[in-house]
Amino acid sequence: MRRRAEIGVGPAKERRRWNIGNWVAAASRPPLGLGTGNFADATPEKEASRIIHRSLDAGINLIDTGNSYSDGESERIVGRILVGGNRRHETILATKVF
Repeated sequence: MRRRAEIGVGPAKERRRWNIGNWVAAASRPPLGLGTGNFADATPEKEASRIIHRSLDAGINLIDTGNSYSDGESERIVGRILVGGNRRHETILATKVF
């Protein structure tokens, strides 16, 4: 039986996952997601920033947003937080267009 490192499994191993050129660290556990539907209206940006950074620190690597969440403001907030905190490279972004 081959060891995990020999077959390229583990949190430090990177694999090409999509044809568009995104690189995603292969996780040894299923991806975890954070929904952002309440950002802007119910959750101010400062609090949203704290939630996102704590979530990423805890191992969440997928952030779900959509252009209908607070009329697109949720997407703008998530973008400002990830770019401003230099954490975009740690995140898989999922969005929807309504």
